[in-house]
Amino acid sequence: MNKGFTLIEIVLVIAIMAILSSLVLIFSYGIKIRKDLDSTINSLAAVIRDAQQKSITQEDMKKWGVFLEADTATNKYFYSLIRDSKTDIVTRYQVPIALEFDTSLLDSFGGGQYEKEVTFTQLEGLPGLSDVVIKIRIANDPSSAKQITIYTNGTVSY
Repeated sequence: MNKGFTLIEIVLVIAIMAILSSLVLIFSYGIKIRKDLDSTINSLAAVIRDAQQKSITQEDMKKWGVFLEADTATNKYFYSLIRDSKTDIVTRYQVPIALEFDTSLLDSFGGGQYEKEVTFTQLEGLPGLSDVVIKIRIANDPSSAKQITIYTNGTVSY
């Protein structure tokens, strides 16, 4: 009687290990993307609150806001802290590549270009006459969307 493993047994064990390893990789990648989504929502909300606070305190005697940009042709998405208007970008942040804005809530400029500018009034820090909704989601997965709402009374929720 031989002691040891046959070639078939070794190949079978290697195949099972390969399948389990690939499942672990796929699962961990999904967790990373969800963490990126949570982190991006928190970061964007912080930038919104920072812009609102700068408007209330009238820093640089300007109104402050947030500018969202989406280029669906290149799959690049950005949000920026702006001073007075989108032409004066103070800090620009790129959304992780696996995430995207819900462009149905942005203004279209054709050719896959979308944007939205939200500025806050000085002293009150109000966004305007209507609530502003911003959604970020995992690319091509509408069910994963997370939402930030800026209400007309200045409240920011997410």
